[in-house]
This record gives sequence, C-alpha cells and structure tokens, in this order.
Amino acid sequence: MPVNTGTKPLIDAATMVGLTMAITLFSTYIPLLGLATIFFVPMPLIVLQVRHGLRLTLLATGATALLTIAFLGLTDAFLMYGGFWLIALGYGLAIRRRMRALTAYLVTAVATTVALVATWAGTLLILGQDSVAQAGVAAGDTLKEFIRAGGARLTPAQVEMLQQQATIIADLTHKYVLAMLIAAAVVLTLIEYFVAASVLPRVGIGVPQFPAFSRWRLPLMPILLVWAVSLVVVSAAGRFPALTRFVPLASNLFSLCSIAFILEGLAVAYFYLTVLRVPVVLRVLVVLLLFGHPVTSRMALWFGIFDYLFDYRRLRAKPAS
Repeated sequence: MPVNTGTKPLIDAATMVGLTMAITLFSTYIPLLGLATIFFVPMPLIVLQVRHGLRLTLLATGATALLTIAFLGLTDAFLMYGGFWLIALGYGLAIRRRMRALTAYLVTAVATTVALVATWAGTLLILGQDSVAQAGVAAGDTLKEFIRAGGARLTPAQVEMLQQQATIIADLTHKYVLAMLIAAAVVLTLIEYFVAASVLPRVGIGVPQFPAFSRWRLPLMPILLVWAVSLVVVSAAGRFPALTRFVPLASNLFSLCSIAFILEGLAVAYFYLTVLRVPVVLRVLVVLLLFGHPVTSRMALWFGIFDYLFDYRRLRAKPAS
C-alpha cells in the first residue's frame, strides 16, 4: 500500500492518538466497563498503520506513550499499556503486509513477550521493584481485606482457609513471575487478534482468518525437550546443589510448557466435539471446564504430549488448507 502524503495522514494520526487516549483513560478510570474497553486500545493505531505506514504510526505511538506517561506515570504506563502499543505495531505491520494469520500472531506474540519481560526487568533493575510480585501481594491483601470485612459471616475455619489462599496467591506470583508474564503476553496477543478480526472489517480492513482451535498444532518436540530438561532440573536440585540456582527458571519454563501441552490436549478434545457436531457454545463450555479442573487439565496435558506421537487428528497426514 502506498503511503499517503499531505496533511490528511497527520490529521488521521492526531485523530487516532486522541481516540487511543480516550480508550486508555476510559479503561483506566471507569471500573468494570473499563476492563471491557481495554482490549480496544490497539485498534486505532492498527488502522493508522494499515492506512499510512509504519513511520507515522511510530510517531503516533510515541505521542500516545508520552501522554499516557503524563497521566499514569512511567511504570504504570508501560506495565499496563506497553504490550498494547507493541501489539498495535505488530498486527498493523502484519495486516499491511498481508501475512498469514498464524505468522502474524507468532511474530506479534514474541515481540509482546519481549516487551513485557523487558519492562518488568527494567523496573526491577532501575527502581528495585518487582511490579508483578507487588501486584500479587496487592491481590492477596485485597482478598484479606475482603475476608476481614465479611469475617462475621464466616466460620474461623473458612477465614483461615481464605487467608492461606491469599498468601498462596502472593507466593505463586513471586515464584512464577516470568511464566505469568509470558503467558499474559501470549493470551493477550491472541485475544487482540480476535478483537481485530471483529472490529477492523467494519472500517474496511480485512484480517486473515485464524486457524480453527480444533486444528491447532504446536511445535511439540522443542516444547517437550524444554519441559523434560526443566523437570530434571527441578527434580534433581535436591541431590545436586549446583542446580539450585536454575530451579526458578526451570520451574517457570516447566509451567509454560505444561500449559502448552494442555492447550494441545484441549484442541484434540475440541476436534472430537466438533466431529460429534456438539453445539459451539457447549464445546467452549466443555473445554473451559476441562481446563479449569486439576484432574481433567492434567489429562489434557498428557493427551497433548501423546498427540505428537499418535497424531490423533491426522493433521500431519492431511494438513489443513
């Protein structure tokens, strides 16, 4: 697409920056409704890049970042919205260059992951603050406040159980901070793709169709290797003290690989539900229930691992068109 010249691109850029800031402020300061609108933050910048190219979009993104920092502060601006800006640049570039849906998603997901991890590491090194762990502590404190407020209606055993859960939330957030950041980037990028596919065609921008969940197939061999090595490090650290320093990283990688296998297993389940012509709403409900229960999610994990060996859906024999 040729880049437009003249004043119209600048007017469009100013309009998109204003629209992005309006969505940003609304999602920040309006409870509940803001949570729903936050996923629309990248859309104006994606439209700008598809219509006018990367250079103008970079300038608009920089202006948006400066305005957001002015309203929210440096740390909150980048932790809350840095990933959205990068998603806008990634998907805008991908759609403009007519990349395949999966390629666009993977490129953008990797970039978003790097951005979130770099932002977290930067705040940790420069400010000495683990912002993600602090968020986990804050969530635990909020739960404890809720317990105290409703303590009169709870038995002592229930209060003790809930307080233990609040402590567990804070501990898990601190222990698995890297895995949480990567998982958040991957999920956020996926959600944004579906939001873009729903919104952008309304303004005349086509978005390539994402592969159906029933036909998802992850690169299981490298994931399996990382999963196995991480498991060995975590399991052997007690006998070999030299491995202790690698346990936090191995634990995070093990958790991420486990989630990947669970997704693969759920894709297999969704495939067979589709073959059985189960209604879409019921399919989604079943998959969510399988993911949410510890026993069924563990079963899905092993189905995901063995899908590499047995190819339950015969996708390697007959690739999706």
